[in-house]
Amino acid sequence: MEPVMRRVNPDSMARYLPRLFMTIAILLVLSPHALAEMRTISWAPVTTYADGTPIETGKTVTYSSYWTTDPNLGSLRAIVTATTATSATFDPGVQGMTRGGTVYFTGKAVLSTGEESALSPAYAWVVPFLSSSSPDAPKNLGLAGPISSGGGEVWRLTWNRVSTYADGAPLAPGRTVRYTAYWSDDPALSAGSLRELSSLASDPALDFDPISRMMTKNRKTYLAVRAILDTGEESTLSPALQWVAANAGPNAPTGGSIKKKNR
Repeated sequence: MEPVMRRVNPDSMARYLPRLFMTIAILLVLSPHALAEMRTISWAPVTTYADGTPIETGKTVTYSSYWTTDPNLGSLRAIVTATTATSATFDPGVQGMTRGGTVYFTGKAVLSTGEESALSPAYAWVVPFLSSSSPDAPKNLGLAGPISSGGGEVWRLTWNRVSTYADGAPLAPGRTVRYTAYWSDDPALSAGSLRELSSLASDPALDFDPISRMMTKNRKTYLAVRAILDTGEESTLSPALQWVAANAGPNAPTGGSIKKKNR
């Protein structure tokens, strides 16, 4: 691997990790239902320092992967950070990548003792257009509640019914749409963080209890929905709706005192 060009104090015992290289481009991920819009970027594991010596047993390497529209690797946006895996799955639509545009991927490796590699060389990718047979992503997510509190608070997630393909054309006669809703504590909605709230629901609404769904109180949560046609084609995820799950409200006032009013 290409070494990192850094000036090192000859009296220092510090060593640096080599650059991370994206070696398996962009792979397509197959869902159980159809060809989904999830993509996976992979890289070779880092097992040596820049001087070629092996990383000692007991030390771990984590990886962070980023994308940008800047070929000089400015304004990086994270796909995944501090993972021990050598791949990351993402949805181009959720990430905000422009269809037909070129994006650049890069990454770095970090040793458990703190040493970091330089960013990998930019890996260019043209973001593909959606299939004309894919449904449009659900829009205008809203949340109301609690609508009931018997045995736990219940909230209602709603969204607009999908009636068009991704290119804006009306759905063909006879086509039906179902929806799968998710929640995540990751604002990037990474594939590994998504947890199902419902699967293949017919109506554009869902009632759920955040506590029974293991959402942490007073922590930011992100809700999203995907549309699935009866033919199996899937939409990208909807834009995320940010919510503080099961917000218990503000703290009670403290530091009270009584003062005599002067006349």
